[in-house]
Amino acid sequence: MLLMPLFFSSCEEAKELTGAMEFTIGDKSYSFPVATFIKQGDKTIITSTELTSTATILFNGQTTKKYSLGIGANLEEVLLNLNQLDNAENVFIYFPTGGINDSQISLFGSLEITEYTDKKVVGTFTGYCVTKEIALGGVEDLITAENKAFVGTFTAIAVN
Repeated sequence: MLLMPLFFSSCEEAKELTGAMEFTIGDKSYSFPVATFIKQGDKTIITSTELTSTATILFNGQTTKKYSLGIGANLEEVLLNLNQLDNAENVFIYFPTGGINDSQISLFGSLEITEYTDKKVVGTFTGYCVTKEIALGGVEDLITAENKAFVGTFTAIAVN
């Protein structure tokens, strides 16, 4: 019992030094022990990698606020804007190493940045995604049937 507070304290301290990202896509959960970010012009790029996969959040901004993810506010708008998928300003992408056909890209959702400093970005994200292969195939029935909910949190540390 006495070691319990020390364990949780150590985890929180590690998160402050290395960042972290946790998310769920459909019924699968992922936990990444390191998350970093860089600023590129007006954009922020958050990346988290572990041995078998990478997760990236790209958004056009550098402030605390709620951002839209993907290419529409709902599935109907997404289906009308599929040709803009590669140009989405704000996007969540999950890429399993060696599984390009299994990579997921956000169709619609939201990203809430709750803290943004030169050293750290903290936020939550939620929405719906589908494999990029299915999205670019453009078959509405398949996109409608195959999209999956995602939800996650992150603390990203600046790359210096």
